Amino acid sequence: MTRIYFTLFIASQLLLFGCTNETVERPTRDTVTSVVTENEARPTFLFSGETKYAKMLRFDANMIGYFSHLHNSIASEQFSVFDVRRSVAENNVNLQSVQSTSTNSLSFTINGIDAQDVKNQRGTQQLRSMRAGGNPLFGNTVNFSLSSTSANDEDGASNALRSGNSNDSREVTMYVPELVQILSPRVETTQDLLPYCFYRNFILEWNADPNNENGLVVAVEWNGGDIFGKHYGEYVINVDIITEDNGRTILDNRLFDRIPQGAIANLLLVRGNIEIIEDFVNEHGKEEAYRIVAASQAVLPFIMVREITIID
Repeated sequence: MTRIYFTLFIASQLLLFGCTNETVERPTRDTVTSVVTENEARPTFLFSGETKYAKMLRFDANMIGYFSHLHNSIASEQFSVFDVRRSVAENNVNLQSVQSTSTNSLSFTINGIDAQDVKNQRGTQQLRSMRAGGNPLFGNTVNFSLSSTSANDEDGASNALRSGNSNDSREVTMYVPELVQILSPRVETTQDLLPYCFYRNFILEWNADPNNENGLVVAVEWNGGDIFGKHYGEYVINVDIITEDNGRTILDNRLFDRIPQGAIANLLLVRGNIEIIEDFVNEHGKEEAYRIVAASQAVLPFIMVREITIID
């Protein structure tokens, strides 16, 4: 299951980390095969309108921000920060680097706290306090600040930072939706895990956020396994957009395409916000783009039911 959840985390990045109100584009085969090594991923996108979550694979822009993930409704939250220098997780485990540049001459803060501080106990406590207090990271407006300083000082970046010799400085303030939670199908105890779910007219309920104007991303992922111990050697992920964050929807039956009877699959629900910083001048005087992302994801592992046999 650990490997499945790692794949889920990567898949969620495919869904989230992009921007602009453009029509969803299908990723190329070469792009996706680098994400899933053993099982070839071929995402199927059902939504073709305009959405903030479009342009899902914009790899020309570095990714910074934070992400909350729930493996299931009763699991502990996993909180990760993506910094300009490297990705760090709340449990001090270094995640895969997502930046093209590793430097101390770039500064990225979230509500005034250096994003790198999340990897030590002091920073983690500060961020948790922000979330529990009057300035939370979800369900509120959050300030992100990105700045670069000259790396030409003979004493290195530390002197450049102290001198305030900044090449560029940008601030983004945006509303970050509340942490998303799946309310139905309801999972409250370990006995409720892996519910049997019929694919037709699947009703999904979650905690609505009336202030969220971006809608949600919903996806169904299958890693090839089933309850009978069989493995099909394939990977399926079907993706759609829920346009209204009202707490309830009937899912498109096509979300469950190519997922057989008895399959152990995962429903992913993602909610967040994204902004793009264009033409940011880095410490080397070169322009680059950044995606500022703040989002949460809830996962419902379930058993696929495609056929129901009634016995008299």
